[in-house]
Amino acid sequence: MAPPGYELRPDETPFAALGRIVAEQMSETAADLRDRKTDASERVHESRKRFKETRALLRLFREPLGREQFMTENLWYRDTARELAEYRDADAIVTAVDNLPPKVRRELGPAIMRSLRRMTRNEHRAIYDDQATAEARIENIAAQLPVAAARLNSVPPSAVDGFESIEPGLIRSLRAGKRAMREARATRDPLAFHEWRKRVKDHWHQVQLLEPMWPEKLADRDQLLDDLTHILGEHHDLEVIRDLVATSENVFDPADVERIARTLTARQRRLERKAGSLGAKIYGKRPKEFAARLAKRWKKWHTGAPA
Repeated sequence: MAPPGYELRPDETPFAALGRIVAEQMSETAADLRDRKTDASERVHESRKRFKETRALLRLFREPLGREQFMTENLWYRDTARELAEYRDADAIVTAVDNLPPKVRRELGPAIMRSLRRMTRNEHRAIYDDQATAEARIENIAAQLPVAAARLNSVPPSAVDGFESIEPGLIRSLRAGKRAMREARATRDPLAFHEWRKRVKDHWHQVQLLEPMWPEKLADRDQLLDDLTHILGEHHDLEVIRDLVATSENVFDPADVERIARTLTARQRRLERKAGSLGAKIYGKRPKEFAARLAKRWKKWHTGAPA
């Protein structure tokens, strides 16, 4: 489900929607980051989600923004999110261990699970130990967000500001996702699966934006992309756990390291099969065909003209 306001509306042009959404998202993010009643890990998590949503929007609007403005904005949001990456990574690894499926936990055994939980919580405490530094970094980012939103809203709209302005970005995102899927399935490289996940998230957020114009068709696609995102997310989490175990010192003996790697790899293989099945449904149609159907729908939804 898309966050409130993250949607196209029939009474506004796509470029107007971009400015409105980014302004709303960054205002809410700044307020959330400064809300010290909420745990810092939750504030970091929510802000990084919004940065990803914003970057997916930027990719959709690459043509109307122009290459230079797109690069400026995309890199800014990427680099800003990276300032919080170590905190999010520390949170994610704790969650990943806690959320291991029951079958995996049984195969690893109680002793290994206790060691994994202890190790990841120690990593988490080490990252968040200097609370003053964490809060200062969070405040610095919060202060920059209104400026970033205003910068984007100062960009004049392109001469063409209808569905045709975002159609190339939609096609590009679909093609990128399809290529990433093929690379991941062909190589079984964990980095390739992680890259595919990024491209799936781009398309997912773009579908959420477009869903109001055709909910009876796009709601199912939204759910497929949500499911695929979670499958690929678990695949990545397992890889992070395995890497952390492999590089830890004096925590696990070699036999346990091998057992963990073998168990997590087996789970990843099952996830890869599920991901492949969902990917075939999502990327089955040619990107241009999918975009053309939405363009036709846009005409009817936005202007009331016959589709």
